[in-house]
Amino acid sequence: GSIVTTGPNAVGLFARSYNRTTGDILINNGTITTSGSIAGASNNASSAGIRSETMAPSTILNTGTVNATGAYTTLGLYGVGGDGVEMAGPGRFTNAAGAGVSSTNAFGFYGNGANASGITVDNAGTITGGRAAILFGSGLSNNTVILEPTSVEGGAIDGGSGSINSSLIFNGLTSGNFANAIPNWQLVTLQNGAVVVFTA
Repeated sequence: GSIVTTGPNAVGLFARSYNRTTGDILINNGTITTSGSIAGASNNASSAGIRSETMAPSTILNTGTVNATGAYTTLGLYGVGGDGVEMAGPGRFTNAAGAGVSSTNAFGFYGNGANASGITVDNAGTITGGRAAILFGSGLSNNTVILEPTSVEGGAIDGGSGSINSSLIFNGLTSGNFANAIPNWQLVTLQNGAVVVFTA
């Protein structure tokens, strides 16, 4: 199936829940296309393909396609427009092999907000962004990005300025020409036979 959204604060899949002991589960097996823009004065304003805002760990699984073409916008403390996938709380985002997330003007994946620590991004598919493939907001902690053997990233993979205890893991990935910028990681690990030649 498909989801198409446009207009002010349009998001394809959106979960916001606080004061709960369990997080949310968002799954896309089809196609999400959004060209939304930000409107209003709320810090929670957003336009993205998929967005989760929770205090408890949530799960986002993408086995399909997410295309975000909205304009890049910032509003207040955390509001961002035009991202493919956004998480404003802890949890895990898995982009499966063969799946794709793209943002024309912003970030393929963006972890943002005061609660956006303890996020794991596990990419076996493709994530691309006009500003970066993956970005975490500044001052966050305990975030991890795992790059699987089939992963492709179009743009920088950024742990966020001032981040704490953030890890980038090359999990079995073999690349003789890895040209993505990888700033702001405290730990970079190659495991399970990964061989990476950096050319950026």
